[in-house]
Amino acid sequence: MAFIKDSGVVADTLDVVHEAFEFPVDMRLVCGGDDGPLYDPEMVQISVPYIFVDQVDARIAVLSPDLSVDDRDAIVLAELEHTLYHEIVHLLDLRFSGREDGGLAALVATEDAMH
Repeated sequence: MAFIKDSGVVADTLDVVHEAFEFPVDMRLVCGGDDGPLYDPEMVQISVPYIFVDQVDARIAVLSPDLSVDDRDAIVLAELEHTLYHEIVHLLDLRFSGREDGGLAALVATEDAMH
């Protein structure tokens, strides 16, 4: 899991969101645990268990067995980034056209515009 920390994807994702939106409350991000990925509004916490990353990696290995470890890691990081944005949509209660996906699209568009 060191590749996740070394990539900076979590910090970069949170930086983009903090630049674009004011968080209504302080949020905790927990990596590890048993449940998730999920946003817990009572604890104001996003949880991403390590098993989630392992499961994504395992699916990639089955679907694309010829990929290198570096390529699989890149896909895992992209899925993690997408998942963080998805859970942040819940935190910010962003809905466009009444759909979570619209909020996620807005966050991704914000991230793309900032890079």
